[in-house]
Amino acid sequence: MRTFPGNRGGFKRRVQLGPFIRDMLVINGEMVPHDIYIAYKNEVQKEPSKDALTLARKRVRNALVKAKRERPHQRVKVTEEEIEAAYPVYLQGGVFIVGDKKIDWRPHALKGKKRVGSYNSFMHYIWLAKDLGLIEKTGNQAVAMGKSGSSSEQWHEEHLSETIRITSDGTSSDAWNNLWIAKYGERA
Repeated sequence: MRTFPGNRGGFKRRVQLGPFIRDMLVINGEMVPHDIYIAYKNEVQKEPSKDALTLARKRVRNALVKAKRERPHQRVKVTEEEIEAAYPVYLQGGVFIVGDKKIDWRPHALKGKKRVGSYNSFMHYIWLAKDLGLIEKTGNQAVAMGKSGSSSEQWHEEHLSETIRITSDGTSSDAWNNLWIAKYGERA
């Protein structure tokens, strides 16, 4: 019997991969796995990571402290209300006034993205779903959107991917919630 490390197959994420794949295939019929991966990555990274939010608040606080100082190394208190008032201006860009001083910010996108597994691990997940009989290859080939490698269109046309679809058994299967446990059983 195969055993798993403590964190494999049981952790919860905001967007669970198995149900996401199932829903994408139910909605779209057949798809190229790469397109499902890109859609999953975009869904997971819709919201910025905790680190990015913390860093943004720290930058706002530091800018407020610097603007409130009257002499070097002076200790200055900044309240949460002041940070909350300046935070939207920091994100959208613009001028925020503190006393008689102006803080001018460019628009900021919170770039700290949540981690997503590699495409290789995603394809292993697809293989696992295929092995469990939840999905099947269609035999049709299509160009995966956004596949990199060359800026020329010729590269995309030469590298076709086989589409997959959900099986009739896979539509309502509970195995999508945790493919590892469905394949190998509970941890030993």
